[in-house]
Amino acid sequence: MLTLTTHTDEEMNSQRKSAALEMPVEGHRTTADDVLADAEIRLAGSSHLFLRFVNCSYRNGILRLDGQLPSFYLKQTAQSLLQGIPGVKRIENKILVVSCTGISSEP
Repeated sequence: MLTLTTHTDEEMNSQRKSAALEMPVEGHRTTADDVLADAEIRLAGSSHLFLRFVNCSYRNGILRLDGQLPSFYLKQTAQSLLQGIPGVKRIENKILVVSCTGISSEP
């Protein structure tokens, strides 16, 4: 059985923008602003609201994540969402895991 789905123009434009972010343009040099904008879009688009408070910085191919999150799951989720960004050779995840129970990844 074949099911046809119709999409609004807004949905189609959103899908095109998402696809464009994932495909580097040949000969286009990725700038720090491009990397940080892509990271911000990916984190803001997550259903995990805490990820919107992750701070990112980028230098020499290294994307650094900073901030505090309430679980190791969210720390790993943030890193996973940012893998594959054009121009990023390595992700340095410096997010601290803190919770109201007093358990922390901080030394």
